[in-house]
Amino acid sequence: MLNFKFYFFSLFFFCFTSIGLCSNEADTLLISDITVVSKDIKTKPSVIIRELTFAKGELIDWYVLKEHEIYRSIANLKNLNLFNQINIIPTRHEKTITIEIEVVEKWYLWPIPFGEFADRNFNQWSTFDFDPYRTNFGLYLFKYNLFGLNHTLKATLGTGYTKTLGFEYNAPYIDRKKRFGFNIDLRTKANNEIRYGIQDNKEQFFRSDQEALIKRKSSRAALVFRPGLYTRHELSFNAVEIGIADTVTTESLNPDYLFNQMSGQQLATVGYTISYDNRNNKLFPLYGIYTTLGASITRGDIQYTTVGFDLNFYQPLPVPRMFSGLSYTYQDALNQDLPYVLNKAIGVDNNVRGYEQNLFLGDQFAIMRAELRYLILPEKLYTLKYMPIKAYKSMPLESYVSVFYEQAQIIDRGAQNEIYGFGIGLNTLLYYDKVFRFEYSWNHWNNSGLKIHFKKAF
Repeated sequence: MLNFKFYFFSLFFFCFTSIGLCSNEADTLLISDITVVSKDIKTKPSVIIRELTFAKGELIDWYVLKEHEIYRSIANLKNLNLFNQINIIPTRHEKTITIEIEVVEKWYLWPIPFGEFADRNFNQWSTFDFDPYRTNFGLYLFKYNLFGLNHTLKATLGTGYTKTLGFEYNAPYIDRKKRFGFNIDLRTKANNEIRYGIQDNKEQFFRSDQEALIKRKSSRAALVFRPGLYTRHELSFNAVEIGIADTVTTESLNPDYLFNQMSGQQLATVGYTISYDNRNNKLFPLYGIYTTLGASITRGDIQYTTVGFDLNFYQPLPVPRMFSGLSYTYQDALNQDLPYVLNKAIGVDNNVRGYEQNLFLGDQFAIMRAELRYLILPEKLYTLKYMPIKAYKSMPLESYVSVFYEQAQIIDRGAQNEIYGFGIGLNTLLYYDKVFRFEYSWNHWNNSGLKIHFKKAF
């Protein structure tokens, strides 16, 4: 395990003192009926009811239902990413309670022509002066909520910097009790430019106008088991084939790009992950826990095993409108001879703010993150007068300012490297699932600047 510094844990310990929920009404009543009252919706009522923290036939305290369970159930429904508006209305009778649920669904069919930057993030693209060559364009075809069961179909046909052909299918439920599901992802990619190495933590690129320098084919299938609301098990199988042009393996570029100076590499990975996730919003959580523990075994032209875990805690503070978040991520490939293509620790899937334009190699790393968030604009529905799609005329919006600190320790073939970044930010959440972050950050090199992100920090 990394010799990681935990001294600043104590600065945020007060953030996670538990807040008790006390009832001043001792009224225990029977939930006699739960009804989805929205008309002409595609979502099956059973999909909605599956996410509720209470059930028909259950005895429940009236105060607890109003002050906790309704709010928690709305949060669960937001995380389905199916609705733009959600309302749960309990009605108290003499000895029973009836529940009515109203939702406004999103638009589920999206044939979308797209144009997007191809670099790791928007800030990395800016270092190339927003070069149009470094963009992808094509067509996405999304079909959300197939059969009203929250199944998702996505097809991708893209060209430009990366030539892509992809197919994804995600089925959260395939059984009557809605516990078992699966997902499939098939994809091919090809690039005429390759990121072949790193110098001073900056990526080095080589471009050819004559041939594709790297081609990748991948297929992934996973079986998912979700026995309750928040626990999820996943057993996955992933096969990857990578081929590079002979030019890349020459001494002038990177002979160790693939294992043993090969020009082709085939790998098969079996992985298992267990996770617990009760965050109120997966895109911008304010309270809850998200933790994962996983391991994978890779065999093929190179053999290695990866283990890792994530711990994330989010908590409202005693100060009005103030929230906190803490995160710890650890990963170890258990192999100090990984080729370059497999040896990217910080900068691709895992990031430290302040280093958006840098990349760090490593077969082992740990990241600690801490953030305080202050609500400046509570959730409110805004009417968009000229929006042509009815489901999107009412737009939920909320905004927060934040301060953050992140630190990572990386081990690459036995050599240790420690980095840290901190800063302030403005975060806006639209339609429950669109995040815009404007942050000004500093790093340990005393580099600073404005960064723009379109995904959650952690």
